[in-house]
Amino acid sequence: TANTKRLKVPERVRIVRSSVEQFLIASHNRYDIIFMDPPYADRDTDRLMEIIYQNDLLAPDGIVITEKAKSDPYEGDHFELFREQKYSTTVVRYYRKKYGE
Repeated sequence: TANTKRLKVPERVRIVRSSVEQFLIASHNRYDIIFMDPPYADRDTDRLMEIIYQNDLLAPDGIVITEKAKSDPYEGDHFELFREQKYSTTVVRYYRKKYGE
């Protein structure tokens, strides 16, 4: 995309247009960044985070970024929130694996 070319990293970036759940279930790779974008109502963040954890999809120092409605935080056991940005009715949350996971 234009953004990856502007950053001069097109060979290091893979953009996937798929449902998050379908992609996570089928993936066998580890990722430094997993960004879960809308649609908000179609996503169960806790279930998706569990798939990421169970399938070991996040690199040791990787992060998961979710963009959701403010009223829908992750409430699971395997990741910790380390940053949050609020925009009107939306919030972008940044998670990493809990220490020792």
